[in-house]
Amino acid sequence: MRVLSMMFVVLMMTNITFSMVLNLATLESPPQEFTDSEGNPNGFNIEVIREAAKRAGFDIKVVFHPWKRALQNAFDGEVDGIIDAGYNEERALHLLYPSENIYTEEIFLFKRKGTDLILKDNLSNSPEISVGVGRGFYYGGIVQDILDRKGFKNIEEVNSYEQNIKKLIAGRFDALVANELNAVYEAKKLGVSNQIEKCLNEKDNQPYLLSSSKTYLAFSKKTVKQELVDKFDQALKEIKKDGTYDKIKKKYM
Repeated sequence: MRVLSMMFVVLMMTNITFSMVLNLATLESPPQEFTDSEGNPNGFNIEVIREAAKRAGFDIKVVFHPWKRALQNAFDGEVDGIIDAGYNEERALHLLYPSENIYTEEIFLFKRKGTDLILKDNLSNSPEISVGVGRGFYYGGIVQDILDRKGFKNIEEVNSYEQNIKKLIAGRFDALVANELNAVYEAKKLGVSNQIEKCLNEKDNQPYLLSSSKTYLAFSKKTVKQELVDKFDQALKEIKKDGTYDKIKKKYM
């Protein structure tokens, strides 16, 4: 009887381990994260996380919010983690980061095609440029330094890339600070791909890569233990090593 009881406890613990569901927040940011035609969370980052989570012994549920709200919810423990978060010291006070990143963003300034905006080295002409940004976004590099000290002529914040592309086309600001993949995807979806282009560097007349930054699934310190983060980290490394990551990436990119 005692043996049967112990077996029951083991089975219950196993069920608890594999039925664990973490609630994750992010923003609609296709093709990395979006709601598909059937109303389900999908996208490159979500597929990668879902596979790594499965190997780490848990499942995920994804909700979409404006970025600033999603981030605050993760800080407060209202969700267990946030997808596509860049690392900085302020966020690290509230969030646990795996060592392995999900994705690497490349940030450029996009302008309306045909306008004469050229970027000077180190963005020394930033006081002459009005920009659009995502509310609560962290871009890293030189552009983040200028945003933090409000060094652009004007900074307009909105909640989505779609809104920013529309405002750029309408001439609401001179340039859009954006991850290349998101900007290109949204412009194509809106049918305006031929109306935007990356700003060039006056120094070499090439597209000016302003920053390259890694993004992560970051876990809330209020609800998740380091042990689970480590398991996810190891699983993410495994799917990159065995080709699963590249297979998913090819599907979206």
